[in-house]
Amino acid sequence: MLSRNSLNDIIKLSCSSHRAASLVALVLAGILETRGWNHVPHFGGGFTKWMFWVVVFVTLVPLVGWFTSF
Repeated sequence: MLSRNSLNDIIKLSCSSHRAASLVALVLAGILETRGWNHVPHFGGGFTKWMFWVVVFVTLVPLVGWFTSF
């Protein structure tokens, strides 16, 4: 089970590296889109999966800031 300190460390690491992670996910999505590997129409295709992670990493810090304001 995760302790409170380790959970705080994971959140701090995620918040500090969110820009780099979203940029990497965006580049990977672009590579998959230009190669035409997005033939899967449902969620789970390469482009869709990486764009989902871009949105998650971009909205991570504002959401954490919003939750800590409570």
